[in-house]
Amino acid sequence: MKSVPLAEARSWDRVATLDSPFAEATLTAHSHAVGRIGTPDLVFEQLKVELGLVKVKKQVPPARTAGRNDVLRE
Repeated sequence: MKSVPLAEARSWDRVATLDSPFAEATLTAHSHAVGRIGTPDLVFEQLKVELGLVKVKKQVPPARTAGRNDVLRE
């Protein structure tokens, strides 16, 4: 997210609107994220590793399955 001058924002063309209750839900979600106390979201497993409380576990990547884009084409 970035701030722009009001004059610049007024020059934009509106391409959509957000009806109720979706507009209110968007404002509420944004205010919860921006207005919360500045504490980080902690990943406790990573924090334990960084503090040296546990050793790093090597993770084996999951087996790859053939997807739609993996089909050979001639």
